[in-house]
Amino acid sequence: MGEAASLDELVADLQRELEGQLSANGWKVEAGVGEHAPRFWVSFWHPLSSDASVSFDSEKDWRRSLERLLQRPEFKIIESAPREIPHTRLIRAIRQNAKGFEWPPSVVERLALILGGEGVLTPDEANWLDKAGPAWPLGVHR
Repeated sequence: MGEAASLDELVADLQRELEGQLSANGWKVEAGVGEHAPRFWVSFWHPLSSDASVSFDSEKDWRRSLERLLQRPEFKIIESAPREIPHTRLIRAIRQNAKGFEWPPSVVERLALILGGEGVLTPDEANWLDKAGPAWPLGVHR
């Protein structure tokens, strides 16, 4: 039981650490111990992105894998988002569909241009969406 308790503590500490690191940019982080200890999982959620989860083996070098995950472009993309985004759900849906259906980046660029030009998105939203493109570029642990 001591080993399970220390894995629970490790995961709880990790969740607090990641929340402290990412919450300023609107990320929600959840972590837990899976049914097959020593495995645990971490999930990331943001209103402008798609959800991402990853599983780690606590007996291996999981910190290096987590550091690589945190270097993914999505975290910087979200950090660059305008502070005021009235059409969050629409932008999230476009980015999720672009990723899920593997749209070429030009499709998101054109949608941003059209929706911005028609006043559906604010100029800041359209400009950011154009640059952001699909959620989780370069592949992610899904």
